[in-house]
Amino acid sequence: MSNYLEQLPEMVRVKLGYAPDLTPILELSLKEVSGCGLLEAVEEAVKKGQERLDALERFGREFLSAVPEPVVALVPKGRIVSLVRLLESRGVNPFNDPLILRLGDMVLTLSIEFECG
Repeated sequence: MSNYLEQLPEMVRVKLGYAPDLTPILELSLKEVSGCGLLEAVEEAVKKGQERLDALERFGREFLSAVPEPVVALVPKGRIVSLVRLLESRGVNPFNDPLILRLGDMVLTLSIEFECG
């Protein structure tokens, strides 16, 4: 896998989605997330997700855009390598396992777009 990580572009897309109804497979601290350059994107994903949930609660299932769009962050390659190694050290394969993470009292999905910059 290290060979693959070396071939990543200098900036890698990471998608984050607010998912309070999913069961997390791993817990990370906000400090760890911040160290990977994702804290701002996490905050934006939670804000957008909560707004959508509020709209769903208010308007019901007829509110078609209640499912939040993921937040996309561009993250430097070095930070992605650190994130992948952190996940692997916790027994998670970021290539095969669903990345549903608990960050404090928040649950988010995370997707690393390995094939594009």
